[in-house]
Amino acid sequence: AKFFPGQARARTFVDSVGIGQYHYLDVHPNHAEGHVELGDGHEALPFTLPLSALIPLDTNGLILSSKSIGTTHITNAAYRMHPMEWAIGEAGGHLAAFAIEQGVEIRQVVDQPNLRWQFQGRLTQQGIPIIWFNDLSHDDPDFAAIQVLSTTGLLAIADPQTLNFNPQQPISRFRLGAALAKVLEATATGDPLPSTPLALPELEALVAEGLALDHHPKTFSPEQSITHQELATWIERMLSSCSGSVLAGFPVDQQAVTHRDAARVLYRIWQWGNLQPLTFSGSSSL
Repeated sequence: AKFFPGQARARTFVDSVGIGQYHYLDVHPNHAEGHVELGDGHEALPFTLPLSALIPLDTNGLILSSKSIGTTHITNAAYRMHPMEWAIGEAGGHLAAFAIEQGVEIRQVVDQPNLRWQFQGRLTQQGIPIIWFNDLSHDDPDFAAIQVLSTTGLLAIADPQTLNFNPQQPISRFRLGAALAKVLEATATGDPLPSTPLALPELEALVAEGLALDHHPKTFSPEQSITHQELATWIERMLSSCSGSVLAGFPVDQQAVTHRDAARVLYRIWQWGNLQPLTFSGSSSL
């Protein structure tokens, strides 16, 4: 907690394949000169298990497990505990099966974003959490969508000071616009746009496509909510080739789009783009 002030979680690794929480970093000190001493930094926050920690640097075809994964001396105090050993073994077993099914070397799942996202999707579809949310159950119909998008940063966490996703809370046009642009970029190139404090490149790309959808054609009103009908118009303008599949069962009304709505639509776009190239209706270079 000392190293993540004002946050409810420790670092969320983009390649997370599991979660853990051990309230106290049980580092065993000694009197050797230079030995780590945490002082008041023993309290631990909910954390994630990076897939890259399971892959040796120089050995192919090997998945590390239990206490042999790549950790620091400090973080090993939490990763070595039994709940994490379970999560590590669970992720490792799924990784082996996934690599065999895909016909790829294990480290490719780490190095290639599209493969990594597919693997994270596989885990979450089995109800395995990869980011900590207190208000999202394992059997939630949008569990995979919310988990994968939040972990990868494609849909930024709304409030890092809580452990909640707040699925029924309306999403701002700013957050949804930035997430939509990131998903489109990730789908087209296999690599998400870098996050900036204001996500201006993403929003500018959407506004350039004429997606201001406000009373004034030059404004975006980033802090305002967006209606179901407005989001449907966005999708139909940019992705006419798959808008029917993406918007299937989606209400087209004046109700505000919620975090859950956004995750569901964005994940469908991502899934569609991984099955076949997306066809953009406008001139967007996303």
